[in-house]
Amino acid sequence: MEKQQPQNDSFFISFDGTKIFYELGGEKNKKETIVFIHGFGGNLRAWDKQVLFFQNKGYRTLTFDLRAHGLSDCPKNISDYNIDFFVKDILLFLETHPIKNFILVGHCLGGTIILKVVQQLKIKPKKVILVATSTKPFFNTIFYKYSRFFGFLIKMFFKLPINLGKTKRISFEKFSGTSDFNIKRIISDIYYTTLQPYLAVLSHMFLVNYDYLLNDISTPTLIIHGAKDKVISLSEAHHLDENIENSNLVIFPNDCHVIPFNNPNELSKQIKTFIKV
Repeated sequence: MEKQQPQNDSFFISFDGTKIFYELGGEKNKKETIVFIHGFGGNLRAWDKQVLFFQNKGYRTLTFDLRAHGLSDCPKNISDYNIDFFVKDILLFLETHPIKNFILVGHCLGGTIILKVVQQLKIKPKKVILVATSTKPFFNTIFYKYSRFFGFLIKMFFKLPINLGKTKRISFEKFSGTSDFNIKRIISDIYYTTLQPYLAVLSHMFLVNYDYLLNDISTPTLIIHGAKDKVISLSEAHHLDENIENSNLVIFPNDCHVIPFNNPNELSKQIKTFIKV
């Protein structure tokens, strides 16, 4: 029976005083370290299947609770949810901890963050895997077209003395097989991220556009996307593939947006094949 190595759980203090939770697992000095960065509304538990798979293959794994997600801190100011701040959190950890021979894997917002992390890192990752990722998650959507209006409403709501929900980390296994807009999963994401931080992150996702970074990325990159993704269009995956110099696109024909826990086995196999080449 496969066993997952004990996790080394800890917080680190980021550049602005925010506590960021992470788990480092697997045996030391074993192959590369695979760094997994979860998507919007998730937490590091979203990668449980991949962590188990790769630790049993001899890899070390590193997962994060992004700021305002899981057990990590929720900043008080809405400006502290800028996507560039998420990037700085990951950069700070990777540049101040002895993580060598690492591979970056990101889903959704996690993949968007990785695009800028790769561009700014002094020591580049060996490889990059982008799952259901876009440089501009809400560009050309109703959210982008009315971003000022939505942003204003969210800022006003953020100032209200309420905190609907409970900050904690949950497993996503029970949501395996769900659609992109599964109501129970979305409510769970909002409840456990808590409403105000959830909206604050969303307000900054309206405006992010990392298109200008693509031509600077030369690290071998695997792009994985579900053909039935209703959150981020398949055209975004083709856009990444066309503009990242050394990239390869794999399309999952029957998958939607939440590939990490809807199709974990095939995702792990594709990542393993790519990093062994």
